[in-house]
Amino acid sequence: MPSLYNAGWPAWIMLAGALALWVVFLRLVTRLLFRSRERVICPLEHRPAKVTFVRAPDGAKEDVISCSILEDPTDVTCSKRCLEPARA
Repeated sequence: MPSLYNAGWPAWIMLAGALALWVVFLRLVTRLLFRSRERVICPLEHRPAKVTFVRAPDGAKEDVISCSILEDPTDVTCSKRCLEPARA
């Protein structure tokens, strides 16, 4: 039975390609399952915003990735009060 060491470059290239595809697949699954985009009212600016949240495995909001109110939506430097539960 031939081993991977004796198979030559094509086997190593196929192995590297399969590993790269696996990493891309895991990244896509993580983005789909653990991120959500919501429309919220910003507690600081008191106006509507589109916010992308990172979700914990239990579904709780964990972090803010982007916010449409900011000049650079991905540079989230505010206090992230939108992570706090809404008060009744």
